[in-house]
Amino acid sequence: MSKDIVVKPAKNNTLKSWAAELQKVQNLDPQITGAFVRGGAVLDALLGLAPNDIDILYDLEDKNQKCICEQLSKDIESNGIFSGYSVDVEASSEKEPNNGAIMRSCGYFSYHTEYNSMFVLGADGNVYGDARAWQALEDRVYNYRPQNLVMWRSFLMPKDIQNFYETLVADSVRFIRYCTHRDLTLGDEAIELCNNLAEVISKIDEPSSQLQEYVRTKLTREMLDTFNKDVYALDAGVVAWLRGLVDSTSLDS
Repeated sequence: MSKDIVVKPAKNNTLKSWAAELQKVQNLDPQITGAFVRGGAVLDALLGLAPNDIDILYDLEDKNQKCICEQLSKDIESNGIFSGYSVDVEASSEKEPNNGAIMRSCGYFSYHTEYNSMFVLGADGNVYGDARAWQALEDRVYNYRPQNLVMWRSFLMPKDIQNFYETLVADSVRFIRYCTHRDLTLGDEAIELCNNLAEVISKIDEPSSQLQEYVRTKLTREMLDTFNKDVYALDAGVVAWLRGLVDSTSLDS
């Protein structure tokens, strides 16, 4: 395990109850060697917020085995595990690098856009997190992680946004949501991206349907206005451009 990962026992009742549910997930199939809740849900629980969605990442004994997500999702639902939550299930071996759920979530090769979400809760009742994730939690600051761009650009899936500049816009939309939902301030790297968004947008001739859909499903005018007023004032042209995508009613083919 990376020396950057700090392990702490789950202390609040939400995380403790999730750890018990994860034990049930592990018992659903003997091939599963570990089950974890990762990312924003863990952060929300640590902040005392109530997440609606749970992302479960699981390890298989044979890392080369085909994932069992479809059947596992059905079994979780039929057994009433994580009842009341929308649950997404993914095998840690589905994407590169194939190095297990903890390292996939908190390690150097994590896909996470921000350090804040580099947390994972195990069935053992421990929360594993990058040291910078714990610090960002304490400071209540959004700590952007440009390293994610290397991972996304290196292992793009067909459904992913393909254009580099559009990826930067998507990252900015993500931290607008993050900050307004969780009442966070911006760290230096996020501020740097904000200050250069006008130039980034100038590189985009016509937004792809993927970017349009992402903005329309992830961002609202209210979020954008709250962020611009209470978190960080964006360039007026950037605000107008994003509002145009939020308000768009049709997608490019």
